[in-house]
Amino acid sequence: MGSIHDLVRPSVAARGLDDEESRAGTPGLLAPVSEGGSSGPDGRGLAQPVPVEPAGGEEEGGAGTEEALAARPAPSPSSPAKAEREAHASTHLPYRTWCPDCVMGRARNPAHRPVPDADGAERRRLPEVHMDYAFLRREASDELMKMVVAKVRPSRAARAWVVPQKGVGDAETVERICRGLVEMGIRAPCIFKSDQEHAIRSLREQGMSRMGEGAVPQDPPQGESESNGAVENAVQLMKGMLRVRVLALERKLGVEIPVGHPVVAWLAEAVSDLTTKHLKGSDGRTAFERLYGKPLREEALEFGEVVLWRRPKDPSSHTLLEARWEEGARLGRRWGGMIHRVGIGTEVVETRAVQRKPREERWSRERIAGLRATPWQNPAREGDDDAPAVLPPRGELPGQPVPASPGPLEGPEAGVYPAGRS
Repeated sequence: MGSIHDLVRPSVAARGLDDEESRAGTPGLLAPVSEGGSSGPDGRGLAQPVPVEPAGGEEEGGAGTEEALAARPAPSPSSPAKAEREAHASTHLPYRTWCPDCVMGRARNPAHRPVPDADGAERRRLPEVHMDYAFLRREASDELMKMVVAKVRPSRAARAWVVPQKGVGDAETVERICRGLVEMGIRAPCIFKSDQEHAIRSLREQGMSRMGEGAVPQDPPQGESESNGAVENAVQLMKGMLRVRVLALERKLGVEIPVGHPVVAWLAEAVSDLTTKHLKGSDGRTAFERLYGKPLREEALEFGEVVLWRRPKDPSSHTLLEARWEEGARLGRRWGGMIHRVGIGTEVVETRAVQRKPREERWSRERIAGLRATPWQNPAREGDDDAPAVLPPRGELPGQPVPASPGPLEGPEAGVYPAGRS
């Protein structure tokens, strides 16, 4: 029996090619061959196929190989039996993907799910900023409160700012929001995501320009608000918590607070600070812990209660007879920090040291009504109306009649706190 060379050589000789050309791989062969490996009966090596590089060379696969991600086929509905189809046609329950009427009438858009890693963690290569506007008003009023809500990933921290107007017309508003994003840990490179509204897109462009090179936009599909679900959930949370805290403050003061009152603007920022510090996620950690890498260590005080706050030391003053502690209405803490904000009429000051008052002295209508400083104008401008706002009495709620004479020093109802607790 001859070797494979005896089978190959005739075709080569017929074309007038010598043995050297045949080994180099010529057009007369179906594929180039090389000698080596196993031996035939005559001791000569059997021909081995030579690997052929793809058309793209090493740039596509590298070293003559190709790699590609396996495609995940879309689910395909199975065809039901005739009896099942007839039974389903009478009620169209439950929903079936093979039923054209069910699909056309009830099918939803594909869910927007994060892509998990092998260990279950979300895969996010760049920090993300999700932004949107929120609006609140009273039922009997046309005054509208405008609020910017931002949620960042991967920390999932959220923040809210009440603004005097939409867009970028107010330079102080743009500065507040950009400074707040930096405090939330956002640095370039990062991704800014918002809907297609012109006002929020303009604000997003300002934020990206402040971040510098590496900040890129990402637009959801037109009409697909679900794809911006991260900030949509944050908007719902902020509006709900703001509503709760306003109702709690109104109950303790016995008044109704208009949506345009400065205290509502400060309350929105305080609510976003509380949710970031106290609301836990599925991993058992708060956004504060993810962002700062440490647990929260601070005492809880109520929003709007009257406290004593300590003025910072003035090195140029040597007065010994002036009071070092003053009264004011506590307006929460600076976002992400331990510094308290205290309202004293035309100004909101920041201090680290506050002292609670007895429970029966913690609530004052006058302190809240006299607040005129806003987050975008602090202290209040000279020449504005110095008269404190008149807060109307709180309206009657279903199942909760208004007390005959709610006193400003009444505080929480009796029995709310255990005996001996202040």
